[in-house]
Amino acid sequence: AIVTDTHCIRLSNRMGLVDGIREPRKVEMALWKIIPPEEAVIFVIDLLFTEERYVRQEHRHIVIAAA
Repeated sequence: AIVTDTHCIRLSNRMGLVDGIREPRKVEMALWKIIPPEEAVIFVIDLLFTEERYVRQEHRHIVIAAA
């Protein structure tokens, strides 16, 4: 299964992997169409790291802009 929590739904939409879908089950079904089953776990882990990098980078820009 692909874990479709709030982060997965938000990032999948932001990255253009799904098109404005907000329901977890529908997001999961849409992702299964483009992600091979053997790569599902890696996808979820990569998505979490992508979010962490994005949030850190966005936060850094806010701090620099405030300085």
